[in-house]
Amino acid sequence: MAPNVLPIVSVNQLLRERAREYPDLEILGIPDKTLKYRKYTYRDLDEAASLLAHHLVDSGLLPARAKGDITTKLTVGLLGVSNLDYVVTEFALFRMGYCVLFISPNNSLAAIAHLLTSTQSSAIIVQPSYIPSASAALAHLPDPNTVRIIDQPPSDVYSAEARTVHPEKTQWAYALEPSDERQMPVTVIHSSGSTGYPKAITATNIASVSNHSKSFGMRSLSTLPLYHAHGHANLHRALYSTKMLYLFPTGSVPLTSANIIALLAQAPDVDALYGVPFALKLMAETAPGLAVLRGLQLVTFGGSACPDELGDALVAQGVRLVGHYGMSEMGQLMTSQREFETDAAWNWVRARGPYAKGNVADYLRFVPVGADTFELHVLDGWHAKVMSNQPDNSYATRDLFLKHPSLPDAYKFIGRIDDTLVMVTGEKTNPVPIELTLRSSPYLADAVVFGAARTQIGALLLPSEAGAALIQGTGPEHEHEHEHEHERDPDQDQEKEQEGIERLLTALAPELARANADAPSHSHLAREALVVLPPGTDIPRADKGSIIRPRVYIQFAGVIEELYARLEGAAAGGAGVDGGAGGGGKRRKVEDVEEAKGVVREIMERTIGREKDVSAGGLGDEWDLFEFGLDSLQSARVRNALQRELDLGGQKLSINAVFEHPSITKLSKLVVALAEGKSAEQIDAQQTMLALVERYRHFHVPPPAHANGIEVEVVNSNGHVNGDATALAPSPRVVSAPSHVLLTGATGSLGAYLLSELLADPQVETVYCLCRAASDEDARARVVASLRTRKLLGKTEDALDRVFESGRVVPLKADFADERLGLAEGVYEEVRRRTTLILHNAWAVNFNLGISSFENNIRGAHNLMQLALSAPRPAGRLADFYFASSVSAVAAWPGPGAVPEAITEDPSVAQGMGYAQSKWVTEKLCQIASEETPLRARVLRIGQMVGDTTNGVWNETEAISLIIKCADTIGILPDLDESVSWLPVDYAAKTILELVNANAPLSQLSNRDSSLVYHVLHPSLVPWSSILTALHRAGLTFKVLPRQDWLAALRSDGPADEAQNPSRKLLVFYENKYGQAVLAARARLTTDETCAKSRSLRGAPLPGDELVGRWVGAWKESGFLR
Repeated sequence: MAPNVLPIVSVNQLLRERAREYPDLEILGIPDKTLKYRKYTYRDLDEAASLLAHHLVDSGLLPARAKGDITTKLTVGLLGVSNLDYVVTEFALFRMGYCVLFISPNNSLAAIAHLLTSTQSSAIIVQPSYIPSASAALAHLPDPNTVRIIDQPPSDVYSAEARTVHPEKTQWAYALEPSDERQMPVTVIHSSGSTGYPKAITATNIASVSNHSKSFGMRSLSTLPLYHAHGHANLHRALYSTKMLYLFPTGSVPLTSANIIALLAQAPDVDALYGVPFALKLMAETAPGLAVLRGLQLVTFGGSACPDELGDALVAQGVRLVGHYGMSEMGQLMTSQREFETDAAWNWVRARGPYAKGNVADYLRFVPVGADTFELHVLDGWHAKVMSNQPDNSYATRDLFLKHPSLPDAYKFIGRIDDTLVMVTGEKTNPVPIELTLRSSPYLADAVVFGAARTQIGALLLPSEAGAALIQGTGPEHEHEHEHEHERDPDQDQEKEQEGIERLLTALAPELARANADAPSHSHLAREALVVLPPGTDIPRADKGSIIRPRVYIQFAGVIEELYARLEGAAAGGAGVDGGAGGGGKRRKVEDVEEAKGVVREIMERTIGREKDVSAGGLGDEWDLFEFGLDSLQSARVRNALQRELDLGGQKLSINAVFEHPSITKLSKLVVALAEGKSAEQIDAQQTMLALVERYRHFHVPPPAHANGIEVEVVNSNGHVNGDATALAPSPRVVSAPSHVLLTGATGSLGAYLLSELLADPQVETVYCLCRAASDEDARARVVASLRTRKLLGKTEDALDRVFESGRVVPLKADFADERLGLAEGVYEEVRRRTTLILHNAWAVNFNLGISSFENNIRGAHNLMQLALSAPRPAGRLADFYFASSVSAVAAWPGPGAVPEAITEDPSVAQGMGYAQSKWVTEKLCQIASEETPLRARVLRIGQMVGDTTNGVWNETEAISLIIKCADTIGILPDLDESVSWLPVDYAAKTILELVNANAPLSQLSNRDSSLVYHVLHPSLVPWSSILTALHRAGLTFKVLPRQDWLAALRSDGPADEAQNPSRKLLVFYENKYGQAVLAARARLTTDETCAKSRSLRGAPLPGDELVGRWVGAWKESGFLR
């Protein structure tokens, strides 16, 4: 959808016009702490802003601009995190006539005070968690009474209910026309404070909308906070372009790969990801993260340079990476958007070309400053320029670029003329104030701070004569130590030198504390990041005595690299680097989680104990470290100390390990698991599984329904009698079969046979088939096609048409991730009111995806259970819920014995793929629902299903089918030393419905079945060798080779085209499953409880010559086999 061409000249006009043109178009998605998105339309934002503006005025908190007043300067600060309150407050202030100062919570108190003073702000609106900081900041003002603190009004003020109650307040009488607002200031974004106090950069309305009028035009997720210039621009570009923007809840949850993946899984329409290089680095560290990046149309970065190694690796993996260059003073100027298929120069931004921003090249001047190096100047007249610093009104950016040797008008950003260090997080550090403070110590001759493209800064320290004496112990107080100097050995010399360095670092503690007190949190300097150079070391200097910073970094590159290697645990500690235990020597081994808790806390106390009370009394084992206030630098220091000091079995903690495992307990479990040899990806997946259980474990149970005054005895999920006559009963049942069934997955193999069995039962009145489809008509067509493929249509399709027309089968387009399943309101209410049984059989089948990619499936199961819980029932009845799980959810069962028909508590029992792990999560949700609500939720762990016993139709895209296909394409089948428990799909469907009927009490409401899990797989095993023999007898010709040879042949032999050789699509899956020298033992599953309740399962035929012959015949008939 393209917006109409309108003369937009002000921010107020932008939202007002878009709300008029596209009132119901969803434009903004904002998640809560559970990472669940809520979407907002233009109308939502517009009316919410008016309601909040009225509230601020009516309550006397803030006056609005007077009608026609174009001279009064009105500025208000905004301090908080990226959430709906922030967005609505911003636009409420705009329409009240205020210029809004966006304040980063990372600023020091003095910096916040400076910004309020320099912008002449009269008030600051503050979210609750930042009230203490705001109050403390005002104490730095010459007169604290000049700025008022206004608590962020609650969201109830502008809620949907408030819009209904006060419709007259959803409109706003603007004081000025857009033409009057055009040249008036509207936003103040500040610099990072990298050159002292942060600099306020004011933009006018016209500069703002002009800057934001150009965008990539894609639906996007932004990981940048709204107080960041780039993050704020993403919001306004979305509003201008009408392309949906999803926000990352910066400040509410940590920025981790798992959280980004989880959010993207909820927003399948996202085309582009906007972030800083740090976010891309996190994603690139995991296979699921990399897969997600590859799947996006665009991945952009801004805020700092992306390390060449990271960008090159991403582009080599197929990521469409685009750099963004701009600044608060000038807006966006250039990007590296290009033809991705032919141009890999991701780190060269373009001034001209098909993707350049209008005529930007006409306003850019590259001024030579050295060999092949240019400083960029932005000329006067550029529409988004709000500042000048040159006589001709141009702006010298002090940013340095290289010119591409062959690509025309392509430039690579290489750094700053000034001393600013841009860290990998996008934050900036001015090293000069830190260095000046350190140099004030009598023990230092010089100090040089470094840290560009790193997660934390460090410093090179050159001791003065006094410092050298302190290190060497040559002062009067150390004279006795030299009396026997000739007797010392070299090891003693090194030990003495280390002791001397420790004395120096201790003496520098006051200066280090002062430097950190005046710097933003991301620029704090840790003691373990200090490198003490040998006294007398020559440092490159200019004639006037100042250091030549670039040459210092080059000369000491090896020392700096060694420091970061030590900090990150890639090398043993050494003198002058690590101020704590564990800097060298043997690393500590932790045996269990309880021991690890003590060690982790000890390391935290030693690493950040001066800044945070991490004692047992100050920080509980389960407390969230992010909510506790741990910042990115502190988390990096804790991570580095854990890596240095603990024996992790040769494995490496991820760069964001502390935020990804944000508690003492979770960190302890992580380090123990790594020490036991588990991979980081396995651990991350298990943590994600548990997090998903926590995210979706809560169900809303409506108030009890009255059963027409009739008292009933109700037994809850734990078997306790509830004497309340009006309590919600756990699915009391009658003799007859369920009369109205909600079936998902009817377009799949098992779903088709379930539907066929249900239609054969005259007591089933209605089957609602919920399908992922483009429309209800498409859903019907897909159901019919599925039945036709499996030869389940009956004698004629006319009979099936009559079934549809009678309303007995109701195919519906559905979106399971939507709270109301994507159904129209009336349809949802009908389904909710009538359904007596839910058979949830739909699930994404992709064995290459990680657990986070299945979150929508998990949410869908939760939504279906919630539908059952909310259904009104006579006598309190609820619909039963049966979930089609998979034996893969327990495939890694360690024993002892066979897998019981019960829910497992350990996520590690699931097979190591997202499909299986998502099934385990949903099993846990079924358990929680059964134990904590009146719902009767049952789990069906389904094993390998094979072609039916009548027609032999077997899904041709399944892993086993595609193995057998290899007989056709490469003439080889693998020799698998295993036995199989294969169940014909028609018998699986019969088994499931027999279980449903067996669980229906015949009389008493209290007759509640205690079983929660059933194993729907053949109770007997057949050797794989017998299957191969039967395939030979059915007419297939093939050789049987060891599985390693079969895999090698599959890689190299046969048609390269996957359309002709579809088995290659699952090559990675086969290699993971069969590629090891010794295959892991396959878990056995008990079927006693299930067989006791299902005659079909007890009597299911084994796959012998007759059944295998039917499969082969059906495959040849369809053309799958020749």
